[in-house]
Amino acid sequence: MRRRSILAASLALLMLGSLTVPANKAKAVTGKIVLGYYNVYYSGDTQSYNSVSSYGSYFNSMSTMTFHADASGNITGTAPSSAITLAASKGIQSFAAVTNQANGAFSSSVAHAIVSDPAVRTNAVNRILSTAKANGYQGVNIDFEDMLASDRPYFNQFISELSSVMRANGLKTIVSVIAKTSDMPTSAWSGVYDYHTLGQYADLIQIMTYDQNGPWGAPGPVAGLPWVDSVLKYAVTQIPSSKIMMGLPAYGYDWNTTTNTGHKAVAWKNVPALLTNNAASVKWDSVQQSPYATYTAADGTSHTIWYENADSIQAKTRLAGTYNLAGVSMWCLRLEDESFWKAVQAGLGTTASTTSPTPSTTTTSTSPTTSTTTTSTSPTTSTTTTSTSPTTSTTTTSTSPTTSTTTTSTSPTTSTTTTTTSPMTSTTTLTPSKSAYAAGETVYVTAKVTDSSGKGVYGASVTLSVTSPTGAVTKYTGTTDSTGVKKFVIYTSKKTVKGTYKAQAVTPASTKIATSSAAASYIIK
Repeated sequence: MRRRSILAASLALLMLGSLTVPANKAKAVTGKIVLGYYNVYYSGDTQSYNSVSSYGSYFNSMSTMTFHADASGNITGTAPSSAITLAASKGIQSFAAVTNQANGAFSSSVAHAIVSDPAVRTNAVNRILSTAKANGYQGVNIDFEDMLASDRPYFNQFISELSSVMRANGLKTIVSVIAKTSDMPTSAWSGVYDYHTLGQYADLIQIMTYDQNGPWGAPGPVAGLPWVDSVLKYAVTQIPSSKIMMGLPAYGYDWNTTTNTGHKAVAWKNVPALLTNNAASVKWDSVQQSPYATYTAADGTSHTIWYENADSIQAKTRLAGTYNLAGVSMWCLRLEDESFWKAVQAGLGTTASTTSPTPSTTTTSTSPTTSTTTTSTSPTTSTTTTSTSPTTSTTTTSTSPTTSTTTTSTSPTTSTTTTTTSPMTSTTTLTPSKSAYAAGETVYVTAKVTDSSGKGVYGASVTLSVTSPTGAVTKYTGTTDSTGVKKFVIYTSKKTVKGTYKAQAVTPASTKIATSSAAASYIIK
C-alpha cells in the first residue's frame, strides 16, 4: 500500500536540513537484518549520506534507490559510491534498488514490457547483475510497483530468473512487495505479488507495512499495529518467516481537513517542532498503538496528523521477534533522528504478545516450477441476526446464490489458479465506540461484515452515511480488513452541531457476498 512516488515528491519539497548529529558509538543491532533505504533526490543531496554517517551503527543493510529499469530492460542511474564505501567501513551491506519508475512515477507499462518479454527479461537480468557487480553491491532490491495484476505470472518468472543468476554470482535478491492480508490475484495494486511463489525464489521479501493510510484517502494511521500484525500473520503462512523483512515508516502524514487539499508527508525528525509550533492537541490511539494530533494552522485551516513515535515504532518492531522474521526495513534514511533508531533497537530486544501461526516451510528453488491451486467454496445459508441495542441495529439481505468461475492460464513455468466462489448472505453491524461524544472529540464508528458462517469478510466495500441533526449527509467509504472490520474515524470540532447523528453503513453485493446494511446513532453534546 506504499505510494513511494507520492511520498518521495512530498518529502523532496520539504528540502529537509542536513543532519548535524555527531556519529554515535552505539553497538549495531545484531541477529536481525536492519535495512535503511537511501535516496538522492537532487544533485548534491547528502541527507541520506549524513544518516549513514551519523546512525550507521544502528543498521546493517542499505538499499540505494538510485536505479531504474526502462522498457528495454536497460538500467539507468548512478551508484552513490561514497555512501557505499562509507557503509562498507561500518559493516553495512549495500543493495542496488531497481524500480520501474518513469518520469517520477511507477509505470505499469514499463514493468509489463520487462517481465512479459523473455528477451527483455534476460537483458534486464544481465544489466542488473552488471550494475551490482560493477559497483560493489552485495545484491539487488527489486521495487516494481503499480503493476498490472495480469503480469503476476510474468513477474514470478522474472524474479525466478533474476534470483538464479544473482545466486550463481554470490549475490542476494530482495523483492519489495505491497502489504496485504490475503491473496486477491485480480487486485489492481497488490494482485501481482504472489507471496508464496516469490518467497520460493527471492532471498528476502521486504513487505511494505506502511502507508495503510495516506494523502490519497481519509486521515488514519500510517501503519496501525493491528493492520501490520494482520499483514505479517498472513505473510508467514506464505513465505518462510526467515525471509521476511517488515517495513517501518520514519514519517507521518498531515491532512488539511478544511480544504482537503495540500496534504503532506512529515519527517519523523520534524514532527516535534510541528506539534509545538501549532499548539497541537496530541492524542494516542490505544487500538492502533499510534499517536495522532489535531491543530489549527496559521491560515485558520484544521489539520490532522498521524505519525510515529518511540512507542509506536517499538510496538511494531517487536513483531519481528514474535514472528521470527529476518528483520526490519525503514523508509527512509534522512527522515529520522537517533531516537528512531533507539526505538527500533529497543523493539528488537523484546517480543510482542501476539500468537503467530506456523510459518511456511517452503524451501528455496533456483529453477522455475509449476504449481496449481484450486479453491472451491460451496453456497451456504445462515440465519439473520438483529441487534436490539438502542444505538446499533443490523439488517441482512440475501440474494440467490450464483456460481462464477475464473481461470487464469499462464506460461508453463508459472502458476495457475482456478477459483469457484458463490455469493452468500452477509451481515453488517455498525457500532459507535460510545453513545455520546463531546464536541471536538473524535468519533469512532466500527463496521463489521461477516459471511454466513460468521467469519469476517476481507476486502468488502463499506459506505457510511452520517446524517447530522440539520439533515446534512456526509459519506465515508472504505474496505474491511482481514477480520472483516472497517473503523471509520470522524473528526469533530467545538463548532460541530450538537444533537443526534444517524449513521448507516451499506455493504454492496459482490461475487462473494450479498448486500447488507446496518444503522446506528450517536450524540454530540
